[in-house]
Amino acid sequence: MNHSADRIANLADHLVEKYHTRDPEELASCLRITIMERNFKKQNGAYVVEAGNPFIFIKKDLPSYMRKMVITHEIGHDRLHRAEAEGTCFFHEFELFNMAASRMEYEANLMAAQILLPDREILEYIQMGYDTQQIANIMHSDINLVALKNDILIARGHSFRRQDHNNCFLRPE
Repeated sequence: MNHSADRIANLADHLVEKYHTRDPEELASCLRITIMERNFKKQNGAYVVEAGNPFIFIKKDLPSYMRKMVITHEIGHDRLHRAEAEGTCFFHEFELFNMAASRMEYEANLMAAQILLPDREILEYIQMGYDTQQIANIMHSDINLVALKNDILIARGHSFRRQDHNNCFLRPE
């Protein structure tokens, strides 16, 4: 199922309001998603549903800001694509975070942007004249996630210029 940016943002806002947190690990716990660390070499994370139980597998040695983005991205899969995950058992490595190749990756990244980057805070930085890179630095995020947040704000009626972003920004290098 295709989800609009505004619908994804509303769902993310609902999660934040319901559980009173933007912390990805707390959200995962509230949603009864088990997080397990792995020694991944070619990926940062994966979402799996096994016997009806959701799991997020995450690369062990990720920096804190990347860990937050990856977990939140995988929560996006849980909330938006669980039926697809149950049907295939897992999201294949080559699809992870590649928005050019997969609508689901783009949608999961939108969910991560909305949870991790509050509208009010982003709008304040924009009004202060900060650019995408500066906002990403201040918020300890990734410039591509901030660009995606801009897409959400546009979908919500703000008149901003679209920002370019790298389609594979959460992939390991």
